[in-house]
Amino acid sequence: MGVVFRARDIHSRVQRLVRTRNVRVEELELVEAALDEYESGKAQLADYLILGVARAHSDSLLTFDKKLARSPAVTLL
Repeated sequence: MGVVFRARDIHSRVQRLVRTRNVRVEELELVEAALDEYESGKAQLADYLILGVARAHSDSLLTFDKKLARSPAVTLL
């Protein structure tokens, strides 16, 4: 089994990374919103990033992920 990180560690490290001088992040607001949802949600950070992209394009998201399906504008298949 690989290395397992706790959600709060992932959150704090990614948040620190995107705020680092000379690091440029495309769609920073989307990433920050995904981090906020990740902090309080049940799904993975990548899921909230995908959801943010869908929302930015005014699309709903279809998923098999029961945890992510608890979010607004997400439909469980």
